[in-house]
Amino acid sequence: MAEGRSNATFLLHPRMTCSIEDTMSTNLYAWFVGLSSLLLSSRILHFFLRMLGQPRIISENIVGIIIGNTNVLSLIEYKSQRMFRILFEYGVMCHFFVLGLEMEPRNLLQRSLPREAILAYSGIGSTYLVVTVLSNIIGKGVDPMDKVKYLVSLALSLSNTSSMVLTRLVTDLKIGKSEIGRTAVKAAVHCDLVTLIVMATYLSVQTNGSHSADHARKTKDFRLDVARTVTVFFMVAAELWIVRRVVNPTIEWINRKHPEGKPIDGRFLFFFFLGLLFMSSVASVLGSNSKMNAFLIGLAMIRDGKLSRQLVKAINIGLGEFFFPFYYAFVGVNMDFSHWKGNKSFFDLVFLVSLGMTGKVLGTLVAALYLGFGVPDAICLGLMLDVKGHYHVLAATNGIEVGVLDKSGYILNVLCVLTTVLYIPLVAVLIVKLQRRKYSKQMLTLQLISPESRLRMMVCVQGPEQVPGMIRLIEATKGAPTSEGLVVHALDLVELTERAAATLTYGSGPEAVEVSDEAIVVMREQITAAYQTYLAGNGNGNRISLRRHLAISNYSNMHLDVCNAAQDAASTFIVMPFHKKQRADGSMDDGNPELRAVNKKVLRHAPCSVGILVDRGLRGTGNFSAAISEDLNVGVVFIGGADDREALCYAGRIAGCPKVVLTVVRLIVTRVFDADDDAGQSGVASRYLKVAEYGFRKNSSRNYLLNPSAATPDEENRLDNECFSMFYDRHIANGRVGYVEKYIGSGPQAVMTLRDLREEIGLNLYIVGLSGRASPVLKAELREWEDCPELGPLGDGLAASDFHFGTSVLVIQQHNPERQAEEDLVQDD
Repeated sequence: MAEGRSNATFLLHPRMTCSIEDTMSTNLYAWFVGLSSLLLSSRILHFFLRMLGQPRIISENIVGIIIGNTNVLSLIEYKSQRMFRILFEYGVMCHFFVLGLEMEPRNLLQRSLPREAILAYSGIGSTYLVVTVLSNIIGKGVDPMDKVKYLVSLALSLSNTSSMVLTRLVTDLKIGKSEIGRTAVKAAVHCDLVTLIVMATYLSVQTNGSHSADHARKTKDFRLDVARTVTVFFMVAAELWIVRRVVNPTIEWINRKHPEGKPIDGRFLFFFFLGLLFMSSVASVLGSNSKMNAFLIGLAMIRDGKLSRQLVKAINIGLGEFFFPFYYAFVGVNMDFSHWKGNKSFFDLVFLVSLGMTGKVLGTLVAALYLGFGVPDAICLGLMLDVKGHYHVLAATNGIEVGVLDKSGYILNVLCVLTTVLYIPLVAVLIVKLQRRKYSKQMLTLQLISPESRLRMMVCVQGPEQVPGMIRLIEATKGAPTSEGLVVHALDLVELTERAAATLTYGSGPEAVEVSDEAIVVMREQITAAYQTYLAGNGNGNRISLRRHLAISNYSNMHLDVCNAAQDAASTFIVMPFHKKQRADGSMDDGNPELRAVNKKVLRHAPCSVGILVDRGLRGTGNFSAAISEDLNVGVVFIGGADDREALCYAGRIAGCPKVVLTVVRLIVTRVFDADDDAGQSGVASRYLKVAEYGFRKNSSRNYLLNPSAATPDEENRLDNECFSMFYDRHIANGRVGYVEKYIGSGPQAVMTLRDLREEIGLNLYIVGLSGRASPVLKAELREWEDCPELGPLGDGLAASDFHFGTSVLVIQQHNPERQAEEDLVQDD
């Protein structure tokens, strides 16, 4: 009988197997259909919405709502849905961990708050104020015992800004390099950091679990709450201590074992990922919120180094490509629009959106006006800081699971997130266009800026070897100790090769793209390290603010990246590297013709003044750190004209630097050309220059008889006199700046005079204008030896290989929209 029962059982086994196989086959089919539909639909919709500046969260929500209300997900069994809910819990933990790892908690400990923090805190405070003032209206119908918790939770949700979504918006709108874009992103990070820390603290002191809550409420005995809070506090403190004392040293050890160029074993990433999930899960068992605990662990971990970067990158790829599209589908399941109450729900949505917008805009507007922003910029900042994101959807999902929100309230909260994101790109684009139009009408030149005011300049390099010379120039441009300092935009120029193009990814930060090519990453890290070493070791404090940028494109279009970045940053001065490099014997190599073409195009199209630096030993000899502390002997050459005036104004700024020894070299052309001269055959015979006695006071004058086709010679003469007289009274008269006057009769004599003067004074750097008023005379004499017309006649002669190899040259062109338009017209012809 036993054997018979066994056989009977065995006979039933094939049908059971068939049933199980059918169930698994149906479930796998449902998984495949659901995932494929989600991923494909969200990508197609995002492709079109991205053209309107909408981030991926919009397309994911829309697709999730549509698919969530269809029968696609109903094919998945209930047990599988429970499994997905567990996976979602861990996915949310990973999201908050990445948020914490990408933030810098030391920003909260700064003695003097940056303006981005002031904007963020003002928006948070005003939102709390608005919620408090309207508490009677907002809390109507809420249980009095839960009213305070409800209002605090609502204020936390409305005051939070999704820095991740806002960063994506700023990137898609291509305003990451603009002042308003950078300010909004930094303020959002401050806001996100503070509100999440407050939320983590708030959740830690709240009773977790309905049983404990009911027990505490019925017995009026809060000892259970106090004991749980103390337990959670010490448990979280112990976890953070383990992270700081055990995990961080381990990360540093792994980073040392895997220098740049050596990939990290995937096992390290896997084990760290498992450790994160374990630590957060243990916390939830004892009553702490696992998501907030993961956020605190991320804050405590080291964020610099290879391991942290790869861990963040791997988690972000998993979240963005798979987790969030599938998660928003289940969000759509909960959005049952049969609970939508018509006009009442619509007005509730408008009220909720207006409440958060009012709080953010009012607080940000007051702070922005106090900090000197214009009204349009202040309003734009307030609207951008009202952006909601994944955190708010996750909070709404948690609210409906614990019974705080009903179906209607859940729909309102999710639609509120979508609304705050939808209108932001339109408003931001409109205001940014107005700002760019305003900047395009301005003539951004050094001559229009006070030497004591803050200067915005952009320095461009192609490799680490060009950084020391640029740093030496930055140090001099910093000016007097009493000046407001510099805002330096350091732009890396990278050629878009096939190898680099294969490693391009769409960036998650203000940069439009990210490149993972090993050679480019190592080069950029070396450049960054050089800048950071300089900023940390020279006591710059708040006088220099350096921001890093990347321009990766073909050489034919690289000038557009440079000009657009300068316009977005409202830079007044661009410094480009010379296309030639100095050899060991002091001569110049053949150079990079593609970079030379870029320099020419930047000179033609730049929205501000431009300088080209010919670096020949500007970094000094030996240790560069020691060279920074040495005096820099600079000579500025002044003949006349707009470019020479710009060079003189730049010299006036660096004259206040304690490490700069400045000498003004005044070249006076004494030769008069006639029709039989070779220069006359070159078309310069019609230009006559009569030299008179020149004084250096405001009442002195000099008569120039130039070609009648030249633009207002009398006006140019007056401008030269005023510019030089002001410089003389401010710097030369008090002995702070040296002065040398030289009379020249030819172009080669000018170069020889400057060479002798270099040896006599020991100059390290010459500053010259691209084309002074006497440039036709000098160009006629130097045409036979002309090699680089983009440096001007005098700059080309000083940059020649036979000139002294220890003297660098900075050639400056003043921005002139009319000249730019004429050159564009000639180029088009």
